[in-house]
Amino acid sequence: MIHRPFSSHFDCFAKNPAQVLNLPLPLEIGIAATHCRIADPDLLVRTAERDPHQASQLLLAQLLPGSAASDDPVDRFAAQLASPDAPSVADWSRRAGLRRETLFRQFRAAYGTSPTEYRVESRTKLAWKEIVTGTRPLAEIAADFGFADQAHMSRAIRKLTGLPPGRWRTQHSFNTPDGQAIKLTA
Repeated sequence: MIHRPFSSHFDCFAKNPAQVLNLPLPLEIGIAATHCRIADPDLLVRTAERDPHQASQLLLAQLLPGSAASDDPVDRFAAQLASPDAPSVADWSRRAGLRRETLFRQFRAAYGTSPTEYRVESRTKLAWKEIVTGTRPLAEIAADFGFADQAHMSRAIRKLTGLPPGRWRTQHSFNTPDGQAIKLTA
C-alpha cells in the first residue's frame, strides 16, 4: 500500500500486524494512495536498510499494479472523504443504506479513526500539499479546503506535521516533476 505523506493507516492486514516501510517518495510522482506490488519485496527492504533514497527509486522502477480496489462501502466512503467536496457522514450513510452508527463503527474498525477525523486529516493533507507545491496565499488555501480561517488551517497542519505552514514554505525544498530542486519561499 502506498500512502500519501502524513497518512494514517492501520498497521495490519486482516488480523495480522504488518511491518511498515517508510520511503521518501517525491511529492509529484503521480501515484495516488493505492494497492500495488513489486517483484522482489525483500530486495526493497535490504536496499532501504542501506539507502532509503535508492530504495525509493527501486520501488518506483518495479511497481506493478496490485489487486483491484475494494468495492467495500467503507473503502468507497474513505475515498470520498479524501476529496475536497467530501459528503457528510449522515448524507453518505443514508445514500449507502447504512445506519450512521454502523458506518462509524465499520470505518473505525477498518481505518483506526472516525470518519470525521479522517475527513479533517484528508483536508489537512490536501492543504499541506498545496502549501508545499504552490505559491498561493495561505488564507486562500485555507478557504479552498474548508477551514474556518488561516489560523484553523495552521493549527491542523502543525498538529499533523509538527510544523506550521509558513515553516514548510521557508525551510523545505522539493523537487519538481522534471527533477529540478526548488526552495519554497513565503
